[in-house]
Amino acid sequence: SQNLTVTGPPGIGKTRLVTEFAAAAESGGARVVSVAGTISERGIALGLVGALARALLDLPGAAGISDASMAVLNSVVPSRATGGTPVVGRPNAAAMGDALADLVDAVAEENLLLMVVDDLQWADRDSRALLQRAMRLVPRRPVLLVSTCRSEEGDREVLRGVMADAERGHTRLLALNPLSEGDVLHVM
Repeated sequence: SQNLTVTGPPGIGKTRLVTEFAAAAESGGARVVSVAGTISERGIALGLVGALARALLDLPGAAGISDASMAVLNSVVPSRATGGTPVVGRPNAAAMGDALADLVDAVAEENLLLMVVDDLQWADRDSRALLQRAMRLVPRRPVLLVSTCRSEEGDREVLRGVMADAERGHTRLLALNPLSEGDVLHVM
């Protein structure tokens, strides 16, 4: 599994670049799921993980997860409960990370999986941490997590976390910057 975070100021084209990449990957046969952080849902614990799990559960291979993982996932996506005993209350972070990893692993077992997270800066803290944990738990699967993160707005803590992950080798960074006047003249 690999992580790539595209950073840059608002309006630079992060979402467009990642959307085009996802379309090309999907036309090449990859399984693609896309979710987005939103400022209005930032305070919802595990909101992004719930959205990602909901999208992944629609893909082939999702039925291959364990009953225990499904029970944990039922706690964040109860409307999609298909099996397993629901967990009462909020499961601990390790169990949630393991269940998400089990789901990613099952979906990616037979095919490349591209997971896109747009506007990571608006995702809740727990979701960001669990995404990183899940990716570390599926190192041998063909999985790529591509996220976008604003470099000038939102929570500076998120950008610091992305930079720290890059320094530790957990993610690769692609920083988009505005074109200089000379670059614009060269393109024209």
